[in-house]
Amino acid sequence: VFKALSEATLPIKSSIIAPLKLEDEVVGFISLDIPEDQDEDFTERDVEIVDKFANIVLTFYTLRIREKELKEKTKELEESFERFRKALTVVAKVAVMEIEETTFFNEMLDLALELIPKADYGSISIFEGDEWKFVATRGHDLNILQKIPLKRRYAVVENRVRIIDRILEEDKHTFPEDVMKMMEKASKPIKSTLLAPLMIGEEIFGFFALDIADGKNAIFSEHDVEMVDKFAKIISGFHVVRMYQKSQGKFFKNVILALVKALENYDIYTKGHSERVAAYSTMLAEKMGMNKNNIKMIYWASLVHDMGKIFVPRNILNKPGKLTKEEFEYIKEHPKKSAEILMEVERMEDIARIVMYHHERWDGKGYPYGLKENDIPIESRIIAIADSYDAMISERPYRRAFTKEEALREIERCSGTQFDPDLARIFVKLMRKRR
Repeated sequence: VFKALSEATLPIKSSIIAPLKLEDEVVGFISLDIPEDQDEDFTERDVEIVDKFANIVLTFYTLRIREKELKEKTKELEESFERFRKALTVVAKVAVMEIEETTFFNEMLDLALELIPKADYGSISIFEGDEWKFVATRGHDLNILQKIPLKRRYAVVENRVRIIDRILEEDKHTFPEDVMKMMEKASKPIKSTLLAPLMIGEEIFGFFALDIADGKNAIFSEHDVEMVDKFAKIISGFHVVRMYQKSQGKFFKNVILALVKALENYDIYTKGHSERVAAYSTMLAEKMGMNKNNIKMIYWASLVHDMGKIFVPRNILNKPGKLTKEEFEYIKEHPKKSAEILMEVERMEDIARIVMYHHERWDGKGYPYGLKENDIPIESRIIAIADSYDAMISERPYRRAFTKEEALREIERCSGTQFDPDLARIFVKLMRKRR
């Protein structure tokens, strides 16, 4: 090295060498040389100037390093912000419960795998009575896992987050041999698993798991344990609220049905009518490919669509003959009265809107507002067909019940005038096929 350096440099008489020090570390040098054939020597002033140059060079070098670090930190910050944004989006959906269970579980797995990139696979499983079911996976075969007859008693339950090496080997101690073979077929090869219990109070109702693939050198850290514990708490909270919603929904349904029964006692001709209209309406909505939330709203709206008839005098509702013009004006008020009742109930505004317009006609000659065609909500147009069909096939004192075929022919006849022509055609075809 010395020989090569000697050959690369001119003969030197004297040098000023200034170190470039970053904190306590020397990161380089500035060197000025006087050739061997020169008579001059360096002065103290020269030393001071070189020292100042060294400080300038060091400042520039430091700035370049900081710039590089800043770019790296900015990139990390942007990536962290994006992960935070995704996490916030999921949590916000949970807060207002505007997310389906399956979608939520899948989004939580995707987010966890992004925040803990050393993990390759993941799963969420839930206890349902004595059964143990997988509800979401990444990497593993969910279709096979959901067919495995897993029992709650097979699970090793601990109320803490655990790191488990070779989890499939551990499962062999509690799983029957045939079940274990199916588990091995459905699972990717796993080196290490981070397993967190899903809990309601002190009761465990499932597991959230992330896995590192077999053959990888990565290992889970304490930070990963903390992250997975937080994910498990979010999932547990979601599950608790969903259970509460379901119980409230059941209670709400029973209250609605009780009101419907009260109406049936008030109006002798509506017995069973609302439930049948709900069945026909949801069947048509499903055939139209409407989403679950809309179908659910149509169901509720169908059950309560005639609630406003409580405000119509009983002698008019149960009149055995044809109504006078004045009496029919009373009847025409019931959609508005039904909507007014529902508007007083929190989160029933959309259902009230559907009920309000279920007596509007496609040609604009309906009531209460004379809306026409697509100005009428599609949910209301669906109920209008189901309501009319059930009314026609029901017995009345002033007329016999239509046969089902006669009622369907009447709907065909009124298609494009009273009823949405597309919905009428689909309903008639559906009902004839059903028969």
